[in-house]
Amino acid sequence: NFYYEEAYYIWVGCIRDTPLIEYFRYLKKMCLTLHNLAQMKKGWLPIHGAFVNIYLKDGTKKGIMLMGDSGAGKSESIEALKAAAGDMIRKVEVVFDDMGTIHLEDGVPYGQGTEIGAFIRLDDLDPGTPYRDMDRSIFIASENPNARMIQPAAPYRVVVHNHKIDLFAYANNYT
Repeated sequence: NFYYEEAYYIWVGCIRDTPLIEYFRYLKKMCLTLHNLAQMKKGWLPIHGAFVNIYLKDGTKKGIMLMGDSGAGKSESIEALKAAAGDMIRKVEVVFDDMGTIHLEDGVPYGQGTEIGAFIRLDDLDPGTPYRDMDRSIFIASENPNARMIQPAAPYRVVVHNHKIDLFAYANNYT
């Protein structure tokens, strides 16, 4: 349940105390719903996707946004781009790796992130990644086959900045 107080521009959500939401992801999704409602109220479109800025060695910067369902290959597509064009890329900056928004300013599309962290399945990572990022991550149910890791993907200042979208792609996993 949620309520919007127009006079103070505040969203209030009610989350009941139940063992069902002791798993972090359920609570995260409920809070994310309130955030997305606030963004839609501003006329922004929340999306499930990934956004990176690619800084090329020739000095140009390109903002790439991929949208799609879980498991559609958004993160894998970014990794493939980095591998294929690695000799042309100076740096890749992650803006978001799960939820973000699209909005227009003077007819130009911009993206912003919703959260600073990524909620990643451990089996989706290279074997050494959890150990490399252990000091700045939270592990959830690491003993389970579906173990997850919360890892900072980008600094807050990067997430909340307007990033011009140069390429928008939709990824799907339909057969």
